[in-house]
Amino acid sequence: MYLDGVFVCGLEALTAVKYRLQPGVEISEDELSAIQLESESGTAFEKAVKFVSIRLRTESEIKKFLREKGYTYNVLSAVLQKLREYGLCDDRKFCFEYVAAYRTKAGVNKIRAELKRLGADSTAAEEALEEIDSQADAAFAAAEKYIRTHRDFVMAKLKHHLYARGFSYSDIDAALERVKEEYSLYDEEEF
Repeated sequence: MYLDGVFVCGLEALTAVKYRLQPGVEISEDELSAIQLESESGTAFEKAVKFVSIRLRTESEIKKFLREKGYTYNVLSAVLQKLREYGLCDDRKFCFEYVAAYRTKAGVNKIRAELKRLGADSTAAEEALEEIDSQADAAFAAAEKYIRTHRDFVMAKLKHHLYARGFSYSDIDAALERVKEEYSLYDEEEF
C-alpha cells in the first residue's frame, strides 16, 4: 500500500478487497492501523498454525516464534487469542500430553525441567505432574536398559544415571532394590 506515493505497508489481497482499497481512496491513520493489523495478523496466524501443526507448542514457544518473525505486540496478541479460540494454544493441554508421552521415559524432575525450558505455565505443569504416581517401574526399566548396555556396571553409576534421567530418590531406591533382588546383587558393605 502506498500513501501519497510512499510505500507504507504490504497488505494481503483479501484485506484490500474487504476494505475496498483502491487508488484515490482516503483513509484515516486509525483505519490504516486497523487494516495493517488485520493483514499482518492473518499472515502471522497462518505461520503460527504451520508452527503448531508440527507438534503442540506452549504459548511461550509461539510468542518466541512470532517475535523472531518480527511481529509486533498487537499482532502477537491477536494471533494468540485466535489460536486459543481454535484450541491450538493451550498450555494445560500441552503439559498433560507431554507428561503422558514422557512419563515412562523420564523422571518427574526431568519432565518438570523440560516443561520449564519449553516455557509452559508453571501451574499447568505442576497440575499435569501430579498425575504421575510412583515411577519405580519406569526407573527399573531404565536401570535394566542401563545394565544391558553396561555389562560391568557399578551401582553408584547406575544411581547417578537414574538421577540424571530425572527420577526421584524414592523411585531410584525402589528400582535399585529391585535390581539387587532380580540380579542377585549385594553391596560390598553387606559382606
